[in-house]
Amino acid sequence: EKMRALFTRGKARDAYDIWLLSASGIEVERVLLEKKFAPLDIPLTRERLQTALEKAQADWERDLRPLLPQFVTWEDAMAVVVPLLEKIIT
Repeated sequence: EKMRALFTRGKARDAYDIWLLSASGIEVERVLLEKKFAPLDIPLTRERLQTALEKAQADWERDLRPLLPQFVTWEDAMAVVVPLLEKIIT
């Protein structure tokens, strides 16, 4: 659901939640993603991922700094998230 949210709305909190889940050891399965995305007709491409991440990055600090007791920088979060997602995105 968080991947679908990131691809459809590109909010900083969606990227943060993916980072938090992946830092907790949660794995993402391509087959499950394809099932979640099929009804939406959203391609699971690197271009679509890049667009979503750019949108999330624009609001990262403004949206998250006030909410997090220990702020995570965009660079630190993406060092975990991007390699994870690039393994499953075509």
